[in-house]
Amino acid sequence: EQDPRLDKASPFFISRVSGNGTAYTSGKPFEDGDFSNAQAVQVKTMDYPGEIYIRTDRHTAIELYFKGTRFNVFPGSYLFCKAAGGKFTLFEGSVEWVREYTKKSMVMSFREPGNTVTLSASGRVTVGENRFIAHDYEGKMGVTYGENKLKLSANQVFKAEVDRRSRVQTGTESVLARPEWINPESKKFHLLEEKDSVIQLKWKEIRGAETYRVRVFSSPLREAALREWEATDNSLTIDLLAFEERDL
Repeated sequence: EQDPRLDKASPFFISRVSGNGTAYTSGKPFEDGDFSNAQAVQVKTMDYPGEIYIRTDRHTAIELYFKGTRFNVFPGSYLFCKAAGGKFTLFEGSVEWVREYTKKSMVMSFREPGNTVTLSASGRVTVGENRFIAHDYEGKMGVTYGENKLKLSANQVFKAEVDRRSRVQTGTESVLARPEWINPESKKFHLLEEKDSVIQLKWKEIRGAETYRVRVFSSPLREAALREWEATDNSLTIDLLAFEERDL
């Protein structure tokens, strides 16, 4: 069922905030360390002007809908949204997306003029002072970075990094398929024995993977990793009681 806010009157909105810090919005660009003109995000009560700057601190992630695409904005990100023309600019940080309510692609811009990504069905982009990473999860992605213009397919990654001599090094590589996200909100877990605290996680096998890294995050927005394990097959047994005693 489509969210009722996803209509022409509401081209974008923030649907969730998660973490131990704060996400901010402003009608003007953020200056380093200056939040005097900013407002903390209040999901239920905030208004959405025609254009808005958004910044997440290093402890907070947000879920953002823009033109029918759902974005997971990770901690330490800074972006700009403008409803007219569907302008979306990522200045720094990392965002992941899924074209959830639209088949139309959109173009995301970056800190340098002319650098863009035409969004695939799902993927992730990371922008830093000396690096740029575009990871295509599904569908076709177009990337323009300086003189580089290319098309990515599913499970391909484009990287650009500035080395110690201020030279830009670029390259494209194929990677293993992205892992399955196991969300307790949408998937039931079964105890191995009745009235026990031990559960078994299972996920889809990834062809070519020799080991799996299993992480437990603080929320579906994955703003903080709480624990990490390695597994040699596509299952892992976890004692929830021991986990709660150590991490909560």
